[in-house]
Amino acid sequence: MPLRAADAPRAERPTYHVGDKWLRTDGAWELTHVERDGYVFSAAPDKEFHLTKDLAVTRIVLDGRTELDIDSPPKLSWPLEVGKWGVGRALWRSAPPRPLLGFTGAINVTWQVDLSEDLTTAAGTFKTLRISQKIETVAAGFGGSGQQFGQVFLWYSPDAQRFVKAEGNLKGLSWEMARGAQPPAPPAVASRPPDPPRREAPPPTPSGHREPPPPAASVPPPAPPPPTSPQIAAVPKGDLQAPKITISSPLPDARIAEAQVLITGLVTDNVDVVRIQVLVNGVEATPLRDVGVTGRGVPLTAVAPLKPGPNVLEIVATDKAGNVTQVLRTVTRVGGKPASGSPAEPGR
Repeated sequence: MPLRAADAPRAERPTYHVGDKWLRTDGAWELTHVERDGYVFSAAPDKEFHLTKDLAVTRIVLDGRTELDIDSPPKLSWPLEVGKWGVGRALWRSAPPRPLLGFTGAINVTWQVDLSEDLTTAAGTFKTLRISQKIETVAAGFGGSGQQFGQVFLWYSPDAQRFVKAEGNLKGLSWEMARGAQPPAPPAVASRPPDPPRREAPPPTPSGHREPPPPAASVPPPAPPPPTSPQIAAVPKGDLQAPKITISSPLPDARIAEAQVLITGLVTDNVDVVRIQVLVNGVEATPLRDVGVTGRGVPLTAVAPLKPGPNVLEIVATDKAGNVTQVLRTVTRVGGKPASGSPAEPGR
């Protein structure tokens, strides 16, 4: 739930120490060493998560494979608060998530604190600041932005002093804070059984002898308690949360001269998103990635031709519970002839 401006948190930069824990749904991470410029968390000998001292994600290693390696990412401007943003040039050293034409490794990274909200995770509900990040190639020749290939959302909690959730289209950035292990119950202490009732001696017989007391009835040992079944968390009867569609480009009511439009964004949900449709003027656009990929953070990338004048973009996302979200956006193509099968050059 988005927070009012008066309730929005303001986050100071934290300082971490060796041994600090970070329990996430993708593993139990621990700060193993502090470098001059950053922190290294590990969940196994072949799993590492690197942050700068400003908490920019700089390197991710999973199963011994480097999935992300950014040299000199832009610094986050602390203290964090809604409205802060920044952009910087960096170098992408790992393999890109998809083939990129003419990619040299030079990238532009744009970040923004765009939202303050109460966020519910497996570890509880936190007041958070959401940081959105966009990663683009640097176009050769004029040094401007080229193709966007990365989009990441990070939720930072000032109370937890951690990122409590991450979603995006880059491997290693889809997780949330996990509930910590519950302390074990104290051992049961057996109580001392009560003493048997005292038996009175029988009266003497006429001969003066006392009859021997009857044998005491044997008391069976108490039955062991039935085995306790493990506690199982209640499962909600149905998921009612619909997917959330965030469109990065084109902007609302955009006016462009190109014959084709590149549509990028991210679809997120609390359960897997199983289908995404992108339509322009009622015709399905051509996806630029594997449309069969599902998950809780699915990138949206498609290209479609535009007709002169207004064009209606329609994005429809469906999750595995059957919830559907639809977003409409209008893009106006100014000038030019009807779009052909090949993309037009910029500015024409």
